[in-house]
Amino acid sequence: MFLGNVDKLIETVTDSFPELGLQESYCIEMSWIESILFFVNYPKGSSTDVLIDRTHKAKSYFNAKSDYVQEPIPEEKLEDIWNTCLEGDNPLLIMVPHGGKMDEIEET
Repeated sequence: MFLGNVDKLIETVTDSFPELGLQESYCIEMSWIESILFFVNYPKGSSTDVLIDRTHKAKSYFNAKSDYVQEPIPEEKLEDIWNTCLEGDNPLLIMVPHGGKMDEIEET
């Protein structure tokens, strides 16, 4: 997920990771609230009104693990993570950068 438009995403990714060959056709541009629907598998174009319906009838469930990285992940481990994701039918890997500042915040 990139908070910005497709043009800015392509510019940013191309500058930092040209080897990915990111193309506009690989991207779906949507508002932040639409991304919430996307991540819980509502079809594109679904009304955000479903968010006030407290009786969500999810047809699939998943386990998730959240953690903060304490030190840089070695490239070979990133490859392992990537390969593990590709084993599934519908892989989803979400990496959220917090600007590298989390270590500066007191645990309390």
